[in-house]
Amino acid sequence: MRLWLAPFLLSGEHLMRLPFLFLLLFLPPTGAGTLAAEAYESIRVPHTRDLQADAALARKRGVPLLIMFSLEDCPYCMVVREEFLDPMLRNRDYDSKVLMRILKMDGGYVTDFDGRRVDADTLAVRYGASVAPTVVLLDYGGEPLSERLLGITTPDFYGGYLDATIDESRQRLRERLAFRE
Repeated sequence: MRLWLAPFLLSGEHLMRLPFLFLLLFLPPTGAGTLAAEAYESIRVPHTRDLQADAALARKRGVPLLIMFSLEDCPYCMVVREEFLDPMLRNRDYDSKVLMRILKMDGGYVTDFDGRRVDADTLAVRYGASVAPTVVLLDYGGEPLSERLLGITTPDFYGGYLDATIDESRQRLRERLAFRE
C-alpha cells in the first residue's frame, strides 16, 4: 500500500523515516547551528576607551570612524545599537565603509585623538552630543565629516539616515585625503 503525502509518493521504506523527520521538524535547534547563531548574535559594536587607536585602525582600513554617544540605561541607545549598529557590524559589507564604536557619556575617561586622556563629558560637548544617542562620523584627527544624528525619532527611517550619513562621510573623507596629497 502506498500513501500520498504532499506531492511525494511514500512507500513502506519512506514511512519508516517519518518519525525521524518529525523529530527534526519539531525539536528545538541544538548543536553547531545554535552555537553559530549565538556566536553571530554576540558580535556587537565595541565600546571605546582609546580614540587614538580607533582612528589608527580606521586609517588603516581607509574608512571613517563612527562614534555613538550613549548612556548606561538609555532605551533609545539600545534601539540604535541592537536594531541598526550591531546588524551593520555583522554585515561584512560595512567593513569597507565604516569603523563603529560606542562611547559612554557616563563612562569616565577616554584617550583622545591626540593621545591625551579626556573626560567623556568633554567629548560629548565637543561633538554636540546633547542627547543620547548621538552618532557622529569623524576623520582620523577627530574632525566631523557630516552632520551628527541626534536621538532617534523615526525608527522606520533611521537606517536610511544612517546609511546616507555614512556614504556622505566616506565621500568627504576621500575628498579630504585627496586634497592633502
